[in-house]
Amino acid sequence: MVLRAEHYFHFDVGARTKLEDAMPRNANKLWTDQDETRLRELAASGASLVRATAALRRSSSSVKRKALDLGLAFRGVKQVRADLRAAGVLDGA
Repeated sequence: MVLRAEHYFHFDVGARTKLEDAMPRNANKLWTDQDETRLRELAASGASLVRATAALRRSSSSVKRKALDLGLAFRGVKQVRADLRAAGVLDGA
């Protein structure tokens, strides 16, 4: 089955598209002290970059750039999954 744009979007006037729902809400907004504090907390808790982008509602490139500026690092999704499997929280599939 070939997926086309019409599978992802509906064009009712005033309706939001799935793409709009997926877009970060903080796009083109400056980082606040509260945002930076939350980013530091997420990095310290061992969150993945994907989790941080969702929590902050920002793009992954924005979060990566700010994390580098602040000297923070995030674990990759593969490492998070491996840790969850080792803890027995996630199946081996």
